Amino acid sequence: MSLTRLTWLACFLTSLAFLGCANAERTKVTSVKRVYIENTRLSTNTTVEMITPAVLDKIAMELTRHGYVVVSSKASAEGVLRMSWMTGISSSNSQGDCPLSLSMTLFNLKGKRIFSGNTGPAIPSSFWTQSRANAEVAMMLGPMPSAVSAVQP
Repeated sequence: MSLTRLTWLACFLTSLAFLGCANAERTKVTSVKRVYIENTRLSTNTTVEMITPAVLDKIAMELTRHGYVVVSSKASAEGVLRMSWMTGISSSNSQGDCPLSLSMTLFNLKGKRIFSGNTGPAIPSSFWTQSRANAEVAMMLGPMPSAVSAVQP
C-alpha cells in the first residue's frame, strides 16, 4: 500500500475509534430509574404556554425510551428532570416575539447533576412550534445516559 492509502486508512480507523467512544458514553447507566418532570420556570409567553404540554409529553416519551419510568409524584422519584424555558430580551419592538431557548437538567435526589442539555442560542418565539420543540427535545435527550435495570437488588 502506498503512504497515502495508509494515511487514509489510519484516519478512518481513528474516526471509528472516536465514534465508538461517543456511543459508549450514551450507554452509561445512571443510578436513577424513576424520574419526576418539573417545569421550573413558568412563562407568560403565549408560545411557551401553547407548546409546553407537548414538550412535557415528548420529554416523558424520550425518558421512557432511555429506560426511565416517569412518575407523577416527586415523593416516589429517584431523580428530577428540571425543564425550563429561558427568555431573552427582544431586539425588536414586538413584545410577543422574545428569544427563547429550552433547558433540561436531570438530578438525582442528592442534587448531583446526571445530565443537562439545552437547545443552544435563543431564537425568536415565532419560530417555536410543537414539531420544532419535539425535535429539539429528541435531539437534546438523545445522548442522555440509560437508566438502571428494572431489576433492583
